[in-house]
Amino acid sequence: VHDPKLDDLQAAIVYRFMALAFSEGNQFDKARSYGLRALDQAYASRDPQAIGKAQDVLAQVHVEIGDFPSAIELERSNIAMLSGQLDTAMIQRSDIHRELEDAETVIGSAFKNMGMIDSALHHTRLSYHHAKLGEAPTYLLGANEANLGMAHFFTFISFDSTVHYIELAEARLANAEAEERKVLNEALPWKALACTAIGRAADARTTARNELDRLFAYGSGKPVFNWTSGSIPTLRILDLYACTYEELYKQTRDTADARMAWRLSDDIIRGHAETFKDADPGSLIAASRDRAMHMNRYITFLDSSHAQLSAAKLVSLFETKRSDHLRAQLQGVEDLGLGSHNLRAYRALVAERDLVKGTSPAEVSERVRLGHAVDSVRHLIASFTSTSAAVDGDALLHDVRANMEDSTLVLNYSWADDDNGAFLQMLAITEREHWFDVKPLRPFIDSLVRAQLNDVKGTELRTGQHALVAALLPPGVDLTPYRHIIILPDGPLNALPFESLVVAERNGQPVYLMDAHEVHYEYCLSFLGGATKDAERGDVLACAPDFSAPDTSWAALDPE
Repeated sequence: VHDPKLDDLQAAIVYRFMALAFSEGNQFDKARSYGLRALDQAYASRDPQAIGKAQDVLAQVHVEIGDFPSAIELERSNIAMLSGQLDTAMIQRSDIHRELEDAETVIGSAFKNMGMIDSALHHTRLSYHHAKLGEAPTYLLGANEANLGMAHFFTFISFDSTVHYIELAEARLANAEAEERKVLNEALPWKALACTAIGRAADARTTARNELDRLFAYGSGKPVFNWTSGSIPTLRILDLYACTYEELYKQTRDTADARMAWRLSDDIIRGHAETFKDADPGSLIAASRDRAMHMNRYITFLDSSHAQLSAAKLVSLFETKRSDHLRAQLQGVEDLGLGSHNLRAYRALVAERDLVKGTSPAEVSERVRLGHAVDSVRHLIASFTSTSAAVDGDALLHDVRANMEDSTLVLNYSWADDDNGAFLQMLAITEREHWFDVKPLRPFIDSLVRAQLNDVKGTELRTGQHALVAALLPPGVDLTPYRHIIILPDGPLNALPFESLVVAERNGQPVYLMDAHEVHYEYCLSFLGGATKDAERGDVLACAPDFSAPDTSWAALDPE
């Protein structure tokens, strides 16, 4: 790369392939850096093909790290240039159509990730159109058919069309090499899901079983594969097959389907813990969001499938989610679970560092300073993700119960609000038993929390408001025997003063939770164990929320 004998065009080509290599290795920060270098060298060479190819590679990297607007802007510039070449015929028209196919594919993927499904379908159709005009190789035509099938799934217009296009891709790619089947591997789970939607349960089960055996030897019952060689697409494929088996169970109530869904979900969570230990921020953040969504859906499915849920499994799932959120708050990256805040900060730092290109002492110093800042964010995310993805539920539950009294009840809440829906997940724990429930309650809980806050702010508290207490307890839980109640709130419940809840009426007067019980709050179950309490006694760590810029996305937290 640093050979001075390389001219601008040759350097652009080398940088572009380095960007592709780093992208394949999930090192998206390095891929972006080399993609920018490739584009700079391509502009210096004034070669339109080199510019277009560099833009295409850089746009693909932007899609991977979640910067979809930048990807769309790059590819639209590329398309404008390529369309102009169609008129001038500077290169063969078939080659231009193939490059247009690449650009439209990237734009379609970006729009799909942004949730703009109609636009995604439009650009995916354009991609297929250019692939045919460009007399593209068989694997490219198959890839476009697979993409069309996935796009039709997301439009929720016709699951039949989803199955139709993906089956076309299957036939076209029947004898393709492994590298050429990548898009088909990602599309087949959508075919399986679509089959469940149109009543083809047998086809859905066959597709899922065959692909899981072919890709991961799942039928052997042995560990799936070496997770350290995994990737985000691999985990997403497993997640979609978990969805397929969940849907099959809902339709057929076949416990074999439920068991397969549970096994897949357990493997996915373990995979997240092991796959991304050394990955870069773009990959880690995408994985963090996927993991949170998967755990939300998994907990809800465990409830709906009436599994015999051990307290240890529930503690592991709840605590993994909570440790994600807690570390994010304590480390100042509140939105890490969804990725947007920290990813924007990381990209801004990298972009700022790359813009400082001078050789003066001040510029060198500024570049070094920004480099340290970029490394800090990278290490922060890496340590966050690798340490929060795996919780030993058995050990933690044993530690917590060893420090509990008979008169103590722990109410552990986890709020799930993502693409799967909004649910309140509740886990109540005592020294000897546990209760669990999931309720789709966002509007209900939100309105009740607001009403309770209004009551607390007012001069008089209304009596008979027992609905909130009932909604916040799993079936079978009676507060009466417990003197100590430890509450781990989440989501809108962080704004709720539990001690002010009306639990009964006596002689026409309200009885509040704090009248009959000692109410305590805690951040997570890990803080209730004896090992945590006794680890250090010399120093004190105090943590408190910052209300200077409240999150007003919840109506209950709206200062107005």
